[in-house]
Amino acid sequence: MTRMLDPILGPAPPLPAATLDDHLDADAFTGWKGEVVDVTRMYETLTELGWKVDREESNLMCGMSRVWRDAGVKAWLWLNAYACAPPDGETAPLEALEFYRFDPAAMPTTTMAEQMYEPGDEDEPWYPSHREEWDWLVTNGDPQYDTFELLTRVKLREVPRAILDEAWLDLEEALRRPRP
Repeated sequence: MTRMLDPILGPAPPLPAATLDDHLDADAFTGWKGEVVDVTRMYETLTELGWKVDREESNLMCGMSRVWRDAGVKAWLWLNAYACAPPDGETAPLEALEFYRFDPAAMPTTTMAEQMYEPGDEDEPWYPSHREEWDWLVTNGDPQYDTFELLTRVKLREVPRAILDEAWLDLEEALRRPRP
């Protein structure tokens, strides 16, 4: 996947070489902790790959998550600062990549649209403008953001290897230093 500006400005600078294998006995990958990343690129790339934005603040983000529901695994990529959501030229330092296990039967399946709107809201006069303003959140918000009590943080070694590899490929594509 090549980002739109890469052919114009050249490739965005990569982060330092790192590997998850050096962190398998840890409960978080912190090999890029403190590295400042292009949050806009991260958001655009990861949402294309199915990652979701945290909902702690209505128009700010400090992390992104991805769920492998059938396997009962959730990954969280945390920033060490808030950024606008959706970001527009934002940069922020990385904090950690963490993995959690959960019982798929206990995890709610509610969508963001179901959380934000009641049946019939689409017929209300305010709906089109509200939906337009908040479409990014309906589409890319994590509907299970507030379910941390259902999650158990695990060591990277406890995550199925195929999931670790898939998450790692996502991050290698998404995380870049800002262009100078």
